[in-house]
Amino acid sequence: MKSVGKPAVVLALMLLAQLGGSPRPNSALDQLERSVRKPLPALPPAPGPRSDQVWVPDRTFPTPDGGSAHVPGHWEGRISSQEYYVPPLLVCTPTGQCVTTPAGVRPLPPDSRQAP
Repeated sequence: MKSVGKPAVVLALMLLAQLGGSPRPNSALDQLERSVRKPLPALPPAPGPRSDQVWVPDRTFPTPDGGSAHVPGHWEGRISSQEYYVPPLLVCTPTGQCVTTPAGVRPLPPDSRQAP
């Protein structure tokens, strides 16, 4: 029976050492609870859009068959006043047919184009 008591005493001493030698075992739990309940630090403000980027909102264009195609909103890179780099776009019709248009340079500002 003596050998069973030694591990219990060793365990109790180890627990006391982990709790910082405090006579009150709840102090570690109190400290943990305080650290968990602290408010999170504030995030820095999100960076604004770059000056060479232009936001193009959702648009709808007519299709050759008389329907319409939806182009989702996206960012375009301004190369010059008349050239914009357009990323690949997923253009979809109301029937669910989708086509990816390739990325590339477009010769007109986004609001002047008749196609994606």
